[in-house]
Amino acid sequence: MVTSEQVARRAGVSQATVSRVINGSKYISAEMRERVLAAINNFGHTSKYFYLDVLKYIEEEAVSSGYDLLMPFRPRDKSPEGYVRSLQTRSVAGSIMLVPSPQDPRIQALLRAELPSVFIGSMIQGRAATYVKSDYIDGARQITEHLLALGHKRIAFLAGSEASLSSMERLLGCHQALEQAGIALDAHLLRHSGWDMEDAYKAASQLLDERHDFTAIIAASDVMAIGVLRALNEHGLHVPDDISLASFDGIDFGEYTIPPLTTMWQDREAIGRGAVQLLIAMIEGTGQVPPPPLIVPTRLVVRKSTKFAPSE
Repeated sequence: MVTSEQVARRAGVSQATVSRVINGSKYISAEMRERVLAAINNFGHTSKYFYLDVLKYIEEEAVSSGYDLLMPFRPRDKSPEGYVRSLQTRSVAGSIMLVPSPQDPRIQALLRAELPSVFIGSMIQGRAATYVKSDYIDGARQITEHLLALGHKRIAFLAGSEASLSSMERLLGCHQALEQAGIALDAHLLRHSGWDMEDAYKAASQLLDERHDFTAIIAASDVMAIGVLRALNEHGLHVPDDISLASFDGIDFGEYTIPPLTTMWQDREAIGRGAVQLLIAMIEGTGQVPPPPLIVPTRLVVRKSTKFAPSE
């Protein structure tokens, strides 16, 4: 996974500086803050953080199974069909795509060609295709039930993009847990934003400008939670004494925020290795083709950003 050391190297600063920026220290210059946040966001946009770790396990599993891993390349013919032909020309036996957009035209080209394919993070299936993803619905249900058990009844939810399947599944899990507890989802406490810190910071700031009648926030990712922490700090609110904060992914930074983030951890190793195993099963014709999707369980990691709701 991406670490504070990697961000420090990319930004050209010390790890201590990265830590101060993450925790909103006022002793950091605006220029230094922007440099560190740009480095963090760069990692986030290109890898969604934990997918770097997923890629590591994909490579390890492929090599240990006797297969070579080819990284993406740009064929001369940039059409979807040209992309598939370029794979076939290189005698590629199968394809793994990480969090592809459902609108990516290469997906349909792969499905039409029936090249064995596994899609990570997107629910795409075909005659020679299946997918792997975390159980976002159950994860969101767990994290919401955790807050409910602490006495929180007014919970704000900061979701990612409305077009994102994982964002919608997180929201569904949250809604199911609230419904089970007999609590209606307050639409005004639901906010959509992008997945990076800046978008989450703006969305949380707007929410806090409008109302303060909630005692907990669920952010759809740990990266977003860092933006929420800044917004809460600027509004004079402390985590978890005033507002409890929980999020998703279980990335390295969540352990170093103040306070450390309660998070829903995703099993990167199971995702990466599982994707390779499904692909090899299709390539070698063992078992059911295509194999059923792999839904990987998540695990709640409770840290110091959540506590019992303040008394009325």
